[in-house]
Amino acid sequence: ERIEIVRGAQSAIYGSDALAGVINIISRRPVDGHQAQLLGEWGEDDYANYAASAQGSGGGWDYAIGFSHRDDGEPVPGSTRESDNADLRLGWEGVEGHRVEFAYRYLDGERSSYPEQSGGPEYALTDDLDVGEYRDEVYALSWRAQLQENWSSHLSLDRFSHEDDLASPGIPPYLEVPPNAAETEFDRDQLRWVNTLSLAQHTELNVGADYRDEDGESEGYVAYFGLQVPTNFALDRSTTGYFINASSTAVENLLLQGSVRYDDPDGFDGETSLSLGARYLLGQAWSVSANWGEAFKLPSFFALGHPLVGNPDLAPETASSWDIGLAWRVEGFGLGVTGFMNDYEDLVDFDDETFRNVNRSNVETQGVEMEGSWEATDELQLLGQVTYT
Repeated sequence: ERIEIVRGAQSAIYGSDALAGVINIISRRPVDGHQAQLLGEWGEDDYANYAASAQGSGGGWDYAIGFSHRDDGEPVPGSTRESDNADLRLGWEGVEGHRVEFAYRYLDGERSSYPEQSGGPEYALTDDLDVGEYRDEVYALSWRAQLQENWSSHLSLDRFSHEDDLASPGIPPYLEVPPNAAETEFDRDQLRWVNTLSLAQHTELNVGADYRDEDGESEGYVAYFGLQVPTNFALDRSTTGYFINASSTAVENLLLQGSVRYDDPDGFDGETSLSLGARYLLGQAWSVSANWGEAFKLPSFFALGHPLVGNPDLAPETASSWDIGLAWRVEGFGLGVTGFMNDYEDLVDFDDETFRNVNRSNVETQGVEMEGSWEATDELQLLGQVTYT
């Protein structure tokens, strides 16, 4: 249906992981009636993709279901990936003002490639390949309700499950990258409840809470001179968060919004995140905006527990960002320019000297973004964007 992008540090609403922005992909709802589609694609280097899907709605129900098989072929010698995918989405609006949705996705596949930093097919000293198998499952259940004229509620529950079995031959002479393997299982469950209240004609309040539980286990080894050294790792942590977001246009031509959130993750100090924003209309065509926000990101299971580069002592990443923008819009035309700056601390990065993940003390980025649009006709719209970072 559409893709929404919010730039900058957004942990004040979304918690951990919203370090540099948020992308929300909203699927298109099925139209009345029923439709089906078959797809076949073929390309060079043995590429092939086959898919079948169906969707429809009626009687308060709507559905979408799809199956696909994709073979990426071998565009680079030794580099292959083949996967199967199935997805299902159901929606029901049996009671006025209430909607229940369920979604499920399954993916499995296998892949191969030259070991990272081996030199690839051009420079690798051997043709031994990394090989792996993987499986992903996603379950999602949500309920949206218009409880009163000025009160709506959204409750969602989802689970992400991942399994990965990877074996690497290492890189000669096997001192820095010896042969290694790992079997990984990871589950993440999330529960989120958001209530939206219209307090007055020009003021809206969002109050929410969420809970995330992560459980991961990796069993593997690194082989030094034929001796296998275990590299087992386990992670079990939960994070509880609470937030309030308010927006108001009580003052003519001025939009104000702010958010505050507190997260309490296992094994780390609690995090309080803030964000503030404003937009002011200068007449009919011009507007100026400013935003500031904070964010944090807990170290991932991969960064903590990878058998070769994992570092269990990693600290959370943090960020603060701001942007100032000026926009001009008249009928059919639009121009905008935005300056931005991001300040990150403790970014997780791979270090060549120690051959493991480390925290970088400070990284700063800044730049400017310019965009323009022209609605030439009702059917034709032209867009352009330039970003300097």
